[in-house]
Amino acid sequence: MENKRTIAVTGASGYIASWVVKKLLNHGHTVHATVRDLSNKEKTTHLLKQGEIHPGKLKMFEADLLEGGFKEAFLGCDSVIHIASPFLIGKVNDPQRELVDPALEGTRRVLEAVNAIETITKVVLTSSVVAMYNDAKEAQKLPEKTFTSDCWNTTASLTNQPYNYAKTVAEKEAWKMCTEQSRWTLTTIHPAFVMGPSLTTRVDGASMQFMVDTMRGQMKMGAPALSYGFVDVRDVAESHVHALEVDYTGERFISANEVMDLLEFGELVQRVTEHTEYPLPKKHLSSWLFYIAGPLRGFSMKFIRQNLGYRFSFDNRPIQEKLGVRFRSMDETFRDMVLQMERDNLI
Repeated sequence: MENKRTIAVTGASGYIASWVVKKLLNHGHTVHATVRDLSNKEKTTHLLKQGEIHPGKLKMFEADLLEGGFKEAFLGCDSVIHIASPFLIGKVNDPQRELVDPALEGTRRVLEAVNAIETITKVVLTSSVVAMYNDAKEAQKLPEKTFTSDCWNTTASLTNQPYNYAKTVAEKEAWKMCTEQSRWTLTTIHPAFVMGPSLTTRVDGASMQFMVDTMRGQMKMGAPALSYGFVDVRDVAESHVHALEVDYTGERFISANEVMDLLEFGELVQRVTEHTEYPLPKKHLSSWLFYIAGPLRGFSMKFIRQNLGYRFSFDNRPIQEKLGVRFRSMDETFRDMVLQMERDNLI
């Protein structure tokens, strides 16, 4: 392991970032954590508790993706982990304002602040697997139907899966700004659909909301044959920490464990929780019914045609071999997640 670092983490109150802060502190590093509103106790209390466990190791700063304020937080740091970015499920009324501007302009503001602080030599950016592909059908032309770190999303747009578009253009901007200087290096981490226990009781993020909706029966009539990659939030956090502690830089790393369709996902959750009272899916939703009901749930006809019934996989060997990440079982992921949600009365 490298010498202890001073690391800035943006969006520190978020689902992934909270775990990153916790693991950095556990590894002995000093953390400068940015949040949008220091007075919002609901989003800062869990971080302050981590600071109490590690006295003098956590400093909190206020910064906003569209308003800046990152320079103060980055002073004295040698590394930055930029995680802050919107992740929304459901209808987006203004994708440019709600998704692209925070992702793209936020990345620019963060990296401009990095350029201004001469002590910073490493940057880790949280991207997503959706910066590598847009639709499952694309994998059918790839060797072994497998997405790799060489893949880029070339079909997303403001009108076609705008979240994917926002993640793609933000990452491209980061690589562009990296090539325009020589002091700091860039590594990007690309999580699949992140699951696992939260360090807060909030349900304001896509991962927790998806799980709550599922446990409350959103797919009790059947699960559409849509496949997603899943990964534990704790493993994603470890990926970020390891990216700072090893010598590999300048690479894109896929952080994905297993690919499952939504019925397999529901069956796994049912098995590991050993509960029968939750209305989880027990069969596939028929394709014709999803073509009718899908658009009412925000799925475009184009998305359904390009994703329904298609299987694929991710090449996660590089993140294991180069960063030393070891993925925990998805059984453990979902068992711990449901236990946390039950404990916090979220379901």
